[in-house]
Parts: sequence; C-alpha cells; structure tokens
Amino acid sequence: MLLREAEIALYQAKRRGSLTVSVFDEIMRKYSEQHIILHHEMLEGLKNGQFSVHYQPVLDTESQQFSHCEALIRWYHPERKWVTAREFISIAEQTGAIVEIGQFVFEQVLRDWAILQQAGFELNIAINRSVREFVDRDVAANWLAKLDNAHMPHHARIIEITESMLMDRNKRQVQHLEMLRKNGIKIAIDDFGTGYSSLPYLRKYPVDIIKIDRSFLTNVSIDDTQTALVNGFLDIARSLGLTVIAEGLETAAQADYLAAKGCHYQQGFLYARPMPLSDLLEFLRGEEKGS
Repeated sequence: MLLREAEIALYQAKRRGSLTVSVFDEIMRKYSEQHIILHHEMLEGLKNGQFSVHYQPVLDTESQQFSHCEALIRWYHPERKWVTAREFISIAEQTGAIVEIGQFVFEQVLRDWAILQQAGFELNIAINRSVREFVDRDVAANWLAKLDNAHMPHHARIIEITESMLMDRNKRQVQHLEMLRKNGIKIAIDDFGTGYSSLPYLRKYPVDIIKIDRSFLTNVSIDDTQTALVNGFLDIARSLGLTVIAEGLETAAQADYLAAKGCHYQQGFLYARPMPLSDLLEFLRGEEKGS
C-alpha cells in the first residue's frame, strides 16, 4: 500500500512539472489511482496484442478519390471491452505511455502500408504524434530511417500534431518538424480551432495542412457563428497556401457547403467509419468496382 501511495504521488509530481514535490492525500488517491491502473493496463495491453490500428479514408471531393487514410489507435481490453481513445489517450499523454503507443502505431502502419502496396493501392497514411514523442533529440532522424528501411516514400506519410504543440515554442520540436517536412513528410494540425492557434503561429511553423475540428461543423451553414468561424479558417488557410481537411462529417449538407467554399478534402462517417486493414482493403476494392 505504501509503495502504491508513493507511486501515485510521484505520478502527480511528474504531471505538475520538474522540481515539484507532491504529498499523497485522499483526494490524490481518488483522482490518480484509476489513472495508474489504466497506465499499467495499457502497457500490458501493448505486450499482449490488445491494441490495433484502424483506418479512416479521406475523400477528395473534386476527384472523388480517397487521397489518404488516417491511422487511429484502438484498444480492446479483455474486461473493459472496447476502450475509446477519449478514455485513455489523455492518460497515456500524462504518464508517458503515449510514446510506446506511438511506436506501436508507427511500426504497424509500415507493415499495413506494405500490404496495401501489394494489393495495388497507392494510399498515403496520416498518423497522430504526441508532443511527448518529440522529446528525443534523434526522433525525426529515427522516423525517417524507419521509413527508408520499410521502403515507404516520405511523401506517403503525413504527421498530425495538435495546436498546443505549436504554442510550446520549443526549438527542438520545431527543428524536428522542419527536418521531417524538408524530407517530404507533410505536417498537419489536428482538431484545428480547439486550441489557441493564430495567424502568426501558422506563418511561423512548418505546416502544410489544417484539419477543422468536427465541433465547428455540426451545424455549418445553419449556425451563424459556426459558419463565420469556418469561413474564417478557410480564408486563413487559403491566404497561407494550406490544405484544409474537414473532419467528422456526417451529413451531405455539411459536405456540400464545405465543397462549395473550396474545402474539398473531407473525412467522417458520411464516407466511411474507421476500419481494420482487412475491411479497408475490401472497402477500396468496392470503390474500384464502383468507379
């Protein structure tokens, strides 16, 4: 028991930053114990094959072709069953397990991309990267080396980061992004609009794509506030030469409005749900037959 309490206090101290002292109390127990348990279960799950990667295609509405897929982590726990990313990703970020999860996704995508190639599908793949994964000074070089070893062209990979990473103003992170971008990898800002991004940051940092968060699109063209915000995002992107992807689309009305405004890259249940590789192959074969 004493060791567990010390572990919880250590976990809280790490969350608060360096040179921080944390003393265990009952409030801390209630807040952190479940996180500690979930952290250990995540690491065990990675060892025991509980995690998998699903893929959600992104449609280019102009060509009516799927331009790429986003790789999404999925966790099937033997007791909890399907654990949503919303339940575990933030905890993984806090505890550091996100690094191991990120490595798993990166390597699984390399294997799956090779299978897609063998099946005749030239499809780029986007993966989400955490700010925690950019701490290693050699991370960009290591990622590029892994791509080369797997014979995956750099242009076939898109790295998605969050807005908060831009706000860190961390020189090493920016250097990593610049190195990746110079070597042909596109950089996308995921969930754009939910953080604190502004025009100066988009001008300063190496970014190619912004993904408008679904929360801004639920009633676009109907809700005046949403419409104004989305139109503003599109104007900013256009002025900077950035590609825009609208995510979380569920209705034809959303898709039609965005396409009319020049947002032709679209993602959401309207087109396809995230699916395992086997289903993705069947989906793409069906699209080929229908075209």
